[in-house]
Amino acid sequence: MVDSDSEVRAAIRRFLLMGLISVIVVATPATLWIRAVSEKYTVDSAYNVTQRLADFAIAPMITEDLRAGDRGSLERLNDRLEGWLDHGAVEEILVWDDSGRVVYSNVSSHVGELSTSTVPTHKLLRGSNNTMEVPAESEAVHENHNDAGDLVGVLVGVSASDGRPLIVEAYYDADLVSRHHAGILLSILPPVILALLTLQLAQLIPAVRLARRIQGHRLAQQSLIQRSLDASNIERKRIAQHLHDDVIQGLSGLAYALESQEKHGPPAQRPVFKEARTLLQDNVTRLREMTSSLYPSDLKELGLNKALMLLGGPLVAKSIDVRMELQDTPVDSVQAALLYRFAREAMTNILKHSQADLVRITLRSNEEFHFLRIQDDGVGFNPEAGTPAGHLGMTIMRDSISDTGGSLDISSRIGQGTTLTATLPVSPSGVGD
Repeated sequence: MVDSDSEVRAAIRRFLLMGLISVIVVATPATLWIRAVSEKYTVDSAYNVTQRLADFAIAPMITEDLRAGDRGSLERLNDRLEGWLDHGAVEEILVWDDSGRVVYSNVSSHVGELSTSTVPTHKLLRGSNNTMEVPAESEAVHENHNDAGDLVGVLVGVSASDGRPLIVEAYYDADLVSRHHAGILLSILPPVILALLTLQLAQLIPAVRLARRIQGHRLAQQSLIQRSLDASNIERKRIAQHLHDDVIQGLSGLAYALESQEKHGPPAQRPVFKEARTLLQDNVTRLREMTSSLYPSDLKELGLNKALMLLGGPLVAKSIDVRMELQDTPVDSVQAALLYRFAREAMTNILKHSQADLVRITLRSNEEFHFLRIQDDGVGFNPEAGTPAGHLGMTIMRDSISDTGGSLDISSRIGQGTTLTATLPVSPSGVGD
């Protein structure tokens, strides 16, 4: 039961891992999209702030006197923008006309200069806008901010009170803009990630129930197979015991009687008694072999590996080279019985039909499956032509292995031998032991 719970936990871990991968696959493009949206929102916000500043704070103050460089007009506009500049929201503001001449700047030395902006003037004067990031060290207009880092510049078009077009250029601290961008991103992204994780967790409960249900069905199937094999073994044991105690003993007694007649009977009849005794003893030998096959005590007493080694004895007696590679791995009684019967049937077919000189038997296991491969270099057959005559037992074995969730693969070519591979899923501990 402990291993059963371990399989359920392993299934849950696989589900959580796949869920995490799904979250990452979905969240990555979602994050990129949210980042792009938040970046656009930040830029649009900076533009809208600059446009309102230009429309309602700067444009009404642009007069002919200010254009002419009147100090009083410049001071009044400075006073009006003081709140924006002193609180660090805006690092620098420039206003220039359609000729490119700076008519206002909070840095007084720039008034009257030609703007160094690379933005096409005609576009801004027609109402378009532009936003750019400007390195502070590359722009002379920031000389009064020696400690300033990168700046974000926003340019908007506006009409003065006299209707003449102007361009307002405002520079914001890039760190403040980045923090604003990050704040928007962090306000959107966590709920999205949390929603995806919640969805995965919501699916976890039915996934656990499904895993336990599947595991329960598998245990029930294993239990039914075990009961079937137990019933089969009981019947086989009863038949074997009946043959051994009654039929074989009676026939053995008859063989002794024939042997006595062979030695002491009429000379003319002794050859007949000898032939009858020999035939009877051969049949007794076959019956003993059948009895051993019906109820193989070797499997329970010795284990699968040693029982497989004993199965190779009859092949070795027929001068067939048998090579075995048997991994020492625990196999429960249900699957050990199936693998043993599969190997016994395969070796019986090899003895009867294959004309093989070499047989290789390989048993190995991993965390999920047991594999038993039996390979010979005999005459082979054509699998597409159906099961050869005398191979009905292998068809029955295929069905039995299939009932346990396993498979039996047969690979053969005429003149190139045959390879049989039985694959069984590893059973949970406690079933069939």
